[in-house]
Amino acid sequence: MSRCDLLELQGRCKRDPEGYRDDVLMQLQHYNALHGLFMLKPGKDFKEFADLVGFLAQVRKPSPPTST
Repeated sequence: MSRCDLLELQGRCKRDPEGYRDDVLMQLQHYNALHGLFMLKPGKDFKEFADLVGFLAQVRKPSPPTST
């Protein structure tokens, strides 16, 4: 998925999180695959991986605060 497509999906997810849940889960699976490749060759340029990390950081739901 191109960066423009991810930005468009990001906007849609923010407007309708439940409506695009499956799309986010599919991108999460793609992230897991790319993460494995990144860990094998961390020095290689993984622009697609970086774009996907940014997307997931923007659309994830915040974690509830934890008491320490």
